[in-house]
Amino acid sequence: MEEEASKQHIYKCIHIMDSFSQSSGPLDRSRAIQKKYPTLIIAYFSSNENCYNSDIIGLGANSLWDINALNKLIKILKRYPSSIINTHHHKSGMVVRILKLLMILRHKLIHSFGNKFMSFKTSTKFAHIFTLWLVNVVVFVSESNYKSLRSYWKIFFPSNYKIIRNGINFNEIEENIPPLVTFDEKTTLGINMDGLPVITTVGRLIEQKDHETLLKAIQILDAQGIDVQLCIVGQGHLLSKFKERTVQYGISEKVIFTGFLPRKKVYQILHCSNIFVMTSKWEGLCVSLLQAMYCGLPVIVSNIPSFQEIVTNNQTGLIANCEDPESFADKIKSLLNDKEKALKLGEKGKEHVEINYSIRNTTSRYIDLYSEMRFSDGII
Repeated sequence: MEEEASKQHIYKCIHIMDSFSQSSGPLDRSRAIQKKYPTLIIAYFSSNENCYNSDIIGLGANSLWDINALNKLIKILKRYPSSIINTHHHKSGMVVRILKLLMILRHKLIHSFGNKFMSFKTSTKFAHIFTLWLVNVVVFVSESNYKSLRSYWKIFFPSNYKIIRNGINFNEIEENIPPLVTFDEKTTLGINMDGLPVITTVGRLIEQKDHETLLKAIQILDAQGIDVQLCIVGQGHLLSKFKERTVQYGISEKVIFTGFLPRKKVYQILHCSNIFVMTSKWEGLCVSLLQAMYCGLPVIVSNIPSFQEIVTNNQTGLIANCEDPESFADKIKSLLNDKEKALKLGEKGKEHVEINYSIRNTTSRYIDLYSEMRFSDGII
């Protein structure tokens, strides 16, 4: 009992998310905050087998209202009544808000929106609308992220909100990319094909990312006699469909599907690439784009609002028309034909990310928010 009492105020903030993933933006943010601020991280649906340390807990829920997981969650949260709770995902966020509605919890709540509100399912939109009033502060990861919710929900839009942009860990990238990449290292990574330019994209193989447009762009380049290699990093339910598309488009020998890769391997592939492309139909604030820009790659992105917050056309990258393979093919060709321009875009893009998208800045802004909320309650 004495040991438990001594832990009463260890955690000033508790981060709750649906699940752990090595590519998870919320987990990256939470772990960065954890290094600077007393923080507990909970994943509702993950098991403890996937945890990294004692300050990261998996509850192993099998469903949204799994009784065992709920009891564990309530017990943990009641142990730290003065902690701020920061939720990141729809399902686990909904569970916490319902517990507060039922007055089982009395904590102050923050919810971080990491994706475009208009992309949510109708049921998810209504769930947010009817429970978001229980949240003390809503955080958006980008300006467009904020505008997406604002345009949909004009009357009952939360009055207390902040925009805290995602950031990336520069040191992590530097530590995991070699100063020089040899022929053998490229071959080991599976991206060495007679010295062809490498076009890389990173992201789950889902409708949102619109890999279909990129595959068609490569087909257009191939028809024009322009040889490139496309490296698609990520996994998802559309993998088999896209593999069939490469055969249909006659480009199967020019496209590599890596599947899921550890973060270190992703950085190495970026370091070996010539151009980075994102064809997404919508995003919150894309971390993989920031990582590619920090690696010095010239980037080509679709003209969606969140990308245009990061990329200024012809200054820090190129912007192509969304869902327009011809537009992407033209932009790729322009960079292949003008190496000096590609180099300058890569340099300017890296400089822009270094100034504006450090995980240190993101972490500081979140910690300031937590301190402000605790101070308003007279808690240090």
